[in-house]
Amino acid sequence: MRFSLREMLLVVTIASLAVPALYFANPWVEALVAGATAVLLAGAAIRSLVCRGIRQAAAVGFVVPALLYGVALATSATHSELGGVSYREMDPYNGRLLTTKSMRYPYEWTTSQRSYYIDSGGKRTKSQPDDYDPYNAGGGGLGFGGIGGGGGPRFVGLPDRDDFMPIAHCLWTLLFGYAGMKYASWVYARREADGSPRE
Repeated sequence: MRFSLREMLLVVTIASLAVPALYFANPWVEALVAGATAVLLAGAAIRSLVCRGIRQAAAVGFVVPALLYGVALATSATHSELGGVSYREMDPYNGRLLTTKSMRYPYEWTTSQRSYYIDSGGKRTKSQPDDYDPYNAGGGGLGFGGIGGGGGPRFVGLPDRDDFMPIAHCLWTLLFGYAGMKYASWVYARREADGSPRE
């Protein structure tokens, strides 16, 4: 299983973009990452149909684990009595997948770095104001990602969990797809070297 210089540079570039994408998670970054993931998945699906040989094997190897991971996320949906749908794996504290649980500490660290308080005078501060009341903070309270209204002290929790976790799962999808691509390429190359008949 070989790695070309171009491939290593691509992996390093994606990894270097993944960290700030999680750190600065917001709806715009989420849309960008989700869009890029969808484009890569669609491109691999097309290549799996039109290409032949090791390129087809690599494309299939990318698509299959990525789709399986997507199915695992989709099956975590729960329906409320009011008709709403929530996904358990979008919560790092309640998810069951190891990938979801592994994002708890990165999420907590990012939140500790980016979250802040706004005091009565409207000034941003990292320390909790003396007159801060978590149960009467203009609607913000202790909820991460919520920005309380009103003129009193409030807590601003960043990043929002609803932005952070979809980005994290897109990155996991790409990682699984890449691992599947490398494995499929290795299996194909080994079969060619052994002279096994094609089926």
